[in-house]
Amino acid sequence: MSNHSEAYGSRDQRREKYTQGKEFEDGTLETLESIISAVEDETLSKDYQPLIVFFQRGFGAQLVQTWSYYAQVNNHGKFSKTTSLLTKTLRVLSSDTSTVTIGSGLIRLILTDYTKVLYRGLNNMRAQLTNPILRLLKQIVNFNNGQHIEELVSYFDFSLPILPRLLVPSKSELANGNSSADSSKHDSLRFTFIKFWLTLISNASPFVRKELLTENFKIMSNLFKFMNKADSDKLSEHILSVFINDILKEKSFKRTTKTKILNELAASKIHHFYYSSNKNLVKKANEFFLTFGASRDFSVAFPDNCVWFKNSVADGASHGAPITVNQVEFQIHNKLLFNTLRLFKPWEDTLQLGTLIKILENVPELVAPYSIFLTTNGNYDPKMTSYWFGITLLINKIINLKIPQFMEKVDSNIPPATSLVIENILPSLLTKSSLVKSLQFETPIIRQLACQSIVLALKKLEKVSTFYDQKGWRNEKTILLNEFHTRIPDLPIFVSTLSNSLASNKDNRILPLSISIIFNYYSKMFPNLFSINLPSSNIYTDIMQKSKISGIEFAILDNYLQFQEFNSTQTRWWNPSSGGNSLFTLLLKLASSKNASNVITTRISNLLDELTRTNVIFNISLISPVMALVNSLQGLSLQVSEIDNMEQVWKWFDETISRVVKTPYKYVDMAKEYNYISPFIMCLSEQWKYVDKSGNPEFLIKWLILFLRNMIFIGEDHIGIDKLVKNVFPEVSDHDVNIYLKLDSFEENIKKTNSSNSLISSMKSSSFFQYISALPSKNLMNISRLPVNKLDAAGILFRVQLLVEDDSVVYDNWFEATACELTGKIASYMVTDTEFPIIKVLERYINFALPKLAIEKRNALLMKKSRFMCNLIGAVCFETGHQLVEFREIIQKVVFSGENVEEYANYNELYQKEDVNAFLTSVSEYLSTSALTSLLMCSTKLESTRNILQKLFNEGKTIKISLVKNILNKAANEDPASIKEVNISLAKFFEENKVCVDASSDPMGKLSLSETTSLINSFVSSDLNYLVLKAFYRWEHFSFPSFIPSIWRIKDSPLLSIVTTAALFKHMQDKDFSAFAHETISKYGNEIAKSTYTTSKSEIFDEILNMITTYIDFYDETKRNEILKCVLSQSDHKYHAATVRYIAAHNNFTYPGVETWLHKTLLYLTKYLSERKVISNSFFELLRAMAELLKLEEVPNKLNVKIINSQLEAILGSEWIKQIKVLEYVIVLIFCVSKKSIQSQRMVQLLLSNDSYSSIMIKDNDEDSSYRKFLSTMILFSLFSIDPVVNSTPIVQEKLLTFYSGTISSNDKLILKILETIESHTATSWTNMIFSWEFIKDEEEEILEAIGDTRLITKEREGLILTLQKNMIKKSIDRYVLERPQVPELYTDSNTNNYDATTRCDLVKKYYDDTERSGVDMYDPLFLLLLIIHNKELVKMVKDDEGNVTYRYEFENFLDCKIFQFIICSLSDCHTVANISYEHLSNLASSLEKKTAQMNLEKQITSKDNERKESDSDLIKYNSIYQVLIKRILYQRQQNQDPINPLIWFSISRIVDLLGSPTAPLHEKAYRWVLSNSTIRSWDIPMVSDVMMSYNKRQQDDNKKEIDMEIYYGELSWVLTTICKGIKTDEDYKMLEKKGVFEWLLNLINMPYLKERLRELIYFIFYKVQRVADDGGLNLISRNGIVSFFEVLNNNIKSRLPQDDILNNIGTLRNENRGTLNTTLRLAQEQNGIEKLLLGYNELVKSQKRLILWTEGDSDNVVKRLRK
Repeated sequence: MSNHSEAYGSRDQRREKYTQGKEFEDGTLETLESIISAVEDETLSKDYQPLIVFFQRGFGAQLVQTWSYYAQVNNHGKFSKTTSLLTKTLRVLSSDTSTVTIGSGLIRLILTDYTKVLYRGLNNMRAQLTNPILRLLKQIVNFNNGQHIEELVSYFDFSLPILPRLLVPSKSELANGNSSADSSKHDSLRFTFIKFWLTLISNASPFVRKELLTENFKIMSNLFKFMNKADSDKLSEHILSVFINDILKEKSFKRTTKTKILNELAASKIHHFYYSSNKNLVKKANEFFLTFGASRDFSVAFPDNCVWFKNSVADGASHGAPITVNQVEFQIHNKLLFNTLRLFKPWEDTLQLGTLIKILENVPELVAPYSIFLTTNGNYDPKMTSYWFGITLLINKIINLKIPQFMEKVDSNIPPATSLVIENILPSLLTKSSLVKSLQFETPIIRQLACQSIVLALKKLEKVSTFYDQKGWRNEKTILLNEFHTRIPDLPIFVSTLSNSLASNKDNRILPLSISIIFNYYSKMFPNLFSINLPSSNIYTDIMQKSKISGIEFAILDNYLQFQEFNSTQTRWWNPSSGGNSLFTLLLKLASSKNASNVITTRISNLLDELTRTNVIFNISLISPVMALVNSLQGLSLQVSEIDNMEQVWKWFDETISRVVKTPYKYVDMAKEYNYISPFIMCLSEQWKYVDKSGNPEFLIKWLILFLRNMIFIGEDHIGIDKLVKNVFPEVSDHDVNIYLKLDSFEENIKKTNSSNSLISSMKSSSFFQYISALPSKNLMNISRLPVNKLDAAGILFRVQLLVEDDSVVYDNWFEATACELTGKIASYMVTDTEFPIIKVLERYINFALPKLAIEKRNALLMKKSRFMCNLIGAVCFETGHQLVEFREIIQKVVFSGENVEEYANYNELYQKEDVNAFLTSVSEYLSTSALTSLLMCSTKLESTRNILQKLFNEGKTIKISLVKNILNKAANEDPASIKEVNISLAKFFEENKVCVDASSDPMGKLSLSETTSLINSFVSSDLNYLVLKAFYRWEHFSFPSFIPSIWRIKDSPLLSIVTTAALFKHMQDKDFSAFAHETISKYGNEIAKSTYTTSKSEIFDEILNMITTYIDFYDETKRNEILKCVLSQSDHKYHAATVRYIAAHNNFTYPGVETWLHKTLLYLTKYLSERKVISNSFFELLRAMAELLKLEEVPNKLNVKIINSQLEAILGSEWIKQIKVLEYVIVLIFCVSKKSIQSQRMVQLLLSNDSYSSIMIKDNDEDSSYRKFLSTMILFSLFSIDPVVNSTPIVQEKLLTFYSGTISSNDKLILKILETIESHTATSWTNMIFSWEFIKDEEEEILEAIGDTRLITKEREGLILTLQKNMIKKSIDRYVLERPQVPELYTDSNTNNYDATTRCDLVKKYYDDTERSGVDMYDPLFLLLLIIHNKELVKMVKDDEGNVTYRYEFENFLDCKIFQFIICSLSDCHTVANISYEHLSNLASSLEKKTAQMNLEKQITSKDNERKESDSDLIKYNSIYQVLIKRILYQRQQNQDPINPLIWFSISRIVDLLGSPTAPLHEKAYRWVLSNSTIRSWDIPMVSDVMMSYNKRQQDDNKKEIDMEIYYGELSWVLTTICKGIKTDEDYKMLEKKGVFEWLLNLINMPYLKERLRELIYFIFYKVQRVADDGGLNLISRNGIVSFFEVLNNNIKSRLPQDDILNNIGTLRNENRGTLNTTLRLAQEQNGIEKLLLGYNELVKSQKRLILWTEGDSDNVVKRLRK
């Protein structure tokens, strides 16, 4: 009370103050109130002038003072009224732009000086006073669209204890609940505060909103707590809308933020709204949960890299949270969502059911635990209750979920966990006993639903089984099938259920259908276990004896006939029943009826095809002949008037099918006379004479013609059918035969067909097949209809075939367009029907395209059209992705000799070579590499050669030198332009070393003498081959000794001799080459010097000049000057790269005209870069040559400053800075001129404002992006360093911060250097601008991949947002780089006047190369260690009672974000970094001690709470072990003991992870290691010795051998990973060698059951040793015999690999067995790793004379043996 009295005075004093000011203040308030009322009352034109005058006179401040005064004297009425008046005033001031400034001033006055008045009103906790304050705050938020929200958040303390209390409803409100009147709710404190709060977070920026929601958890908790009890439906809807739109759908909020705000409490309260009577609220709640859990873009679901795996396929670990459901343990990443699902009751309403299923679909890892959770609600015994029906629907929908996308994409040798997969197929609630009870339940609906669940489970099992086959998990598939089989009822149960169903209700067809489907799937999935005994009279026999069958009966028969294949008895479907038809005929009836849909017709046709396929009934054709038969019968069914006579047809079919099945070969022999047409047609013709033809047989003739015509269209021999009709069917007139069955004059016959009354005419509208068959050729381009089945597609192919074979159809644009249009229809159809055999027609066209030599008459038109069709078929296969392998195999088999096509296989001698070339060229786009190379070996057009070479190059293929020779020979007399294009392609192969030798005796693969001689003969065939020859000389297999005997063969070729002389300059010591070179350079040097080189030879001027430049020292000064004079006079070549190189080599800038030339050349560069949109290769060459010239010592003094600056402006302000060669040139340009010459400030501004530079630094992510970023930043660094004082501005600093990534990359180090310089000149730290910190955890990496790279620093309106990534910190630990190159000093006092550009360029290039070599994928240790002290979540500022400020380290946060581990790892760094790390460790130790002491004190105070006591004890123990570890580290430093190797520090950082994982197998050992000693010993690598010794100990204990070996492999994996990642220096290598680690690793490789991953780790350890150890680990060669060890290992693996080239056989292996492919690829990968190691050791051996003698020179033989 005393404090209060001192602040506000006594009651009497306050009353006196109030009385004195009452009259004036009341008058002021009344005036304002009248002004506000007047403005609000005006409707059209509002007059704000009185209000403006009121505030201009200073009454605004008095108003606020009066308001404050009323609060002080507790005049509640006046205070409330004044508060409301302020709210109205702000509302009016916000309504017009002329008064917004006044309102802003009023708000700032309130926030800066009168926030205590706001607090006083809120603390009163009475609706009369508090509600107006809340409305005032809401108006402040709304003012001018949220203009003052940030100021409100800054000045107003949202941590006030009163704010959460405002959300606690009164007892009366709780008693009334949601049913209370809206008016009363609007007056409640909770309602008003929620409206203010929702307005605030909706209008706040995302960053402010996040801070409000996360920092004020008590407010959010109280808001959630009473949502379902006190809030009206309308308010609840508003709350949910804000949650959805402003939290869940806020793109800047990460999932961790969303889960922190919308926690389990929120979900539980919101779920209550499902039971609201307000439908809109129910929909809104459902929308919330859909967004919360099912939305792929906005949900809180964290990505799961396990799904059906127990551990991550990436690293073998499980990162999920452990949960236990009904005594079953799971590791899940979405515990919040799982607990949310437990709230749902999907059996109560479909809305919850649909939402739950969508969440499970989005988060498939929850399916298994949720399925187990359902078992906690009770058993599944059948009952006629709503719960049972609801839970059945839920289970069925769970079973029906698709295979997760993650599983579809994953490629792992480790199979999924069967226990998880089975829950996705058959949830545990569906026990065998409950299913049996359901199948035997008396109510049919229960039995049907049980069958439905089993059917869905079997369907899912089939999909998963196929999926397992695709992934190569066949062993696990067997386990899965066995597990499923034990969970479903036995087959006799289903048979019994089927019999009981028929006995109780014969008309019920649904349940028998379900059981039939079960039998069908059962027979497919468990063929060896499938055997049922049906009674003699059953539903299947009953249906087959019926005269008509329905659709559902057909479905029953369909399944029955399929599972009968696996049963002991077979159905005689071909025999007619007594008084009825055969099943074959019955199915034809059903398929051809008017009411049969296309789906039913297709399904029956497929079934009949399956039945007839094993019998000799139809010939093999393009598609199933049954479809053609059904189609003809459909035409017959359209003849309504003749339907009564259909029985004749059905009887005819019965007799036909019965006989052809029983005696098929009789009809095969009969068909011999008719070109072996189908036996069915022959039997049909045999039975024709027995068909009753009384009445009107005309309809039979119509059908017969239609059927035979259909058969011809799908591939039956039309000549044989024509002969058969004439001999057996005399009733068919010759006129009809000619029109419908003959292919001659097909186009004329179509017109007659369309005008006749045949069945074809009547079917055109219903059958696409008949439509396309009767369409005139001229209309084939205008088909709007699409094929819907195989028969339709076959009709299209037949029409195309007729066009191809019709000689009257010429090959023109119309033919190409029509063929493309029709083939496009096939391609669109194959999108849905991938099995359509389009490849079957390929051989026919190949036969047309490649007539055999024996055929004298060649049809060129038919050949050309057929080649085009082969190309179209290849295009269809390529575009659809189906049958491409078969396409290639057919072509290779026909075209080449032999079945197995190797490279350069010979053509089949049955065909003319020219025909084969033309054919292969037409389909070259779709051929395999071997076929293409064979084609290139033969004579083909240069245009095709160029295209094929480009295709091979783009696919990364290699070609043989013999192919190059062949191409050069055949191009000799071709068009020069074509030759040049081909030569450019060949040169690329040489430059990329993609040309291999055919045969070589040289162990290093050099070209032999005979091969070189032969190749030189090919080169001299044309002078235009100089491009290939130039690349040939740089080829890795080029051998100068093999070349020199042939050198004089190129003497007569000017370009070749010039190129040879220039390229082989380094071999001038050779006598023969020296003579050749002197003759060449003398001849052409004299011609240039005398200016006698004619214009006709100007095309080789550049090559001559390049040669002269190379041999410039061989000319005297006079000759050089003569050549220079000639060069300067050549206007066509003045600005060529060759000219620049010569002038640079001549290096005489005092020669008349050279300086002028230099200025003009620079101007030419500027003009070119300013005007051109595309840069040519020749200009890039010019830039490179100019860069070399500018490095010369004399050049800087000759440069014009204005030209240089204008050129820099042209480049730095354009898009050309994205070109690496341009950037390299700019760096040289900057280095070669005086610092004072460049306008650095302007250039820095140009570069930073260039969007292209921003794009380079932020968006670029290609293979050259690293170098491009470095060059562009180096330019900025150089320009900045010219005048750092002037360039050190806040704008430059802010821009650079957005480009900085905080890594040790070369460009980041340069930016950091600039930032340090700016801070030193401005004396302000950029860390003051940090507004917010973000920390991205592992679970959010998937989001980063979706939205792109997340910058370390981003600029927002509020300030800088700094984002650290946990994954990046992990990488920084694993890939910690100790030797980090420092930024070179380019502008120091020592070289201020030294403009040696060459030295600087070399320094820059060396800096980049060294940085890239060391690795850049880690945070800069110094930057990170200094930055973390600014993060309030890591280091908090604490004030004690005396006002002293201390800093507390939040150890748990250090541990969680891996920074503690990073600190330990950085102890191996340089002294500066290590000292900072030790300082952090000291502070961490101090903070831990204080926290432990505080917890002990609290423990004593709250010792009565046993649960808390126990948890506190665990936490104290948890902190204590880290205290011990830190003290050990600090003690080691105090004792000044031997330095600790980096490997040990890295091992300790990994120990930290084990200490925090109590369930880890190595946790106990890690704990013991920490407690084992008081210091860190320089030779003690944690865990290594234990694991090395443990194997022998475990083998002595036979009882626990199997269990312990699994533990051992886990420990071994940890140790190997630690060594592999931790070995960084030569000292690490020596320490491991002393401990015998390498010998132990070699012994491990011999373990038979060592996992592939562990074996790879061992290989990589030796790989790192070769590069880390100073001598490469030579002792391993001499002492451990590692070379011979790996060579034996390599030979062993080679013997297990296929003999063929693996890469060329991947497609075959994938088709045969995915498991075999995986095994083969693993072996190939292991072999590749071993060969790399052997090649590395070979280089080490050759580097030591002692080892060469020791190995007796066998190292080269090792390489030979590898290449065999």
